[in-house]
Amino acid sequence: MAEPEEKRFKSILPRCTSHRSSISRCVTLQAAVEEALCGVSSLLFHGVYKLQALASAFELDDCSLPRLALFFCHTAQKQQEEAQELLRYLSQRGGTYCSRDIQRSGCEAVCAVLPALDLLLLQLKEEVEVLVELRHMSQDSGDPQTCSMIQSHLLNPRLERLKQLGDLRSSAQRLGCTTDTTGGFGEYLFNELQERLKG
Repeated sequence: MAEPEEKRFKSILPRCTSHRSSISRCVTLQAAVEEALCGVSSLLFHGVYKLQALASAFELDDCSLPRLALFFCHTAQKQQEEAQELLRYLSQRGGTYCSRDIQRSGCEAVCAVLPALDLLLLQLKEEVEVLVELRHMSQDSGDPQTCSMIQSHLLNPRLERLKQLGDLRSSAQRLGCTTDTTGGFGEYLFNELQERLKG
């Protein structure tokens, strides 16, 4: 008779279905925290892919907004550095990362400022929720080092970006940006007048 699987509680943490637990090595992480860190790193890399797709969408000739494209490109670079920092932390603590294919993001067709900012806002809110739950999981499992790393390297920068993005979205609405793909004077003004888009 097979051993019953470990009981899982309902969670919004991304689950790594192909995770190979590193039982053979000296691991200082609990298995659930290690699996959650692996899933969160995949979520962050998927976010990087979305941001790169948005940056390339705003570099096209039909809706060329170079400062907005540069903003998405810089945000993608920051997020990629944070995801790589998470992988370094995971390997320092003896955990393993299960690389998996990242699916196409589906945001290549977004060619308006407001839907792109809304998409990024939703992505950041989801990442913050996941990171808060991961922080609570590591705190409950008695791992203050993981808790501190999540708070300082991942959660705090996202909260600052969330505030900045909310300000950018309200500025875009005030300037008259629309949700349709035709573009207009509001998009042009937003691209030219926003100092915060310079990165």
